[in-house]
Amino acid sequence: GPPITRRVNLKIQDRCDFMCSYCYIPFARGRSRSRRLENAVAEARALVRRGVRELVLTGVNIGHYNDAGKDLITLVDALDGLEPKVRVRIGSIELTNLPEALLERMASPGHALVPSLHVPLQSGSDAVLNAMRRSYTGAAYLEFMHRAAETVPGIGLSADVMVGFPGETETDFQHTYDVIEHSPLFHVHVFQYSERPEVAAARLPGKIPAATSKARSEALLTLGREKKRAFQVSQLGEIRPVLFESRRNGMWFGHTDNYLEVLVASPESLENRLAGVLLREIGDDILLGERLD
Repeated sequence: GPPITRRVNLKIQDRCDFMCSYCYIPFARGRSRSRRLENAVAEARALVRRGVRELVLTGVNIGHYNDAGKDLITLVDALDGLEPKVRVRIGSIELTNLPEALLERMASPGHALVPSLHVPLQSGSDAVLNAMRRSYTGAAYLEFMHRAAETVPGIGLSADVMVGFPGETETDFQHTYDVIEHSPLFHVHVFQYSERPEVAAARLPGKIPAATSKARSEALLTLGREKKRAFQVSQLGEIRPVLFESRRNGMWFGHTDNYLEVLVASPESLENRLAGVLLREIGDDILLGERLD
């Protein structure tokens, strides 16, 4: 087929065995299913031949990936063997089945797996996590985040978080705020809980007024912006590999391995090119860098 010059999702798994109380997926799709490893690698190989430089592994619950005993690490290592080399990014993965060996792969300089993780938090309050039927604590989440940051220098960590879940008190919300504030997260997707009549959470008491949800959401978005700025600052002076995607305002735009947005001036086209970039300064919420050859 024609050349592909963008990041491509590689779906490796579908459905989910978890029964989070706010989620409709288990009802709609049934039990977790994984794609055959050979099949996933064959598609990846074909995509790489067509010019793809970055693959994002996606699914509903990819930590559950298992093809006859071959797990996510087996798959990631198989993709590491592709020629030409491709960047491999984990789309989103649950804390409860995140293999620690992923961090080892990310910390290994030559490995295709980039130092970037999106791990849903949803809430930092154990009471709310319990009501959501999510089987970890705010403390366990925070502990993992710090371990990831220590194991993988410069790792880009992001999360989903939900506000306004039925019964969420001001104290519950404060726990969520604190977990994010004290974590090395640099990007937070904030969702306001919305009612779905068919899910278990719809039957919970303690509905949160829309104005309260909105205020909590705004507070987390503000905190998220502070976290992002702090992470950008921490990366200044670093040299990171950047995969360039497109032109923006006369400059070339791309993402670092740890998923920060970067602009670089270049007279020649950098589309779909991977280059080392010295991160020099922060301009209007985006890093400005200088390409090193």
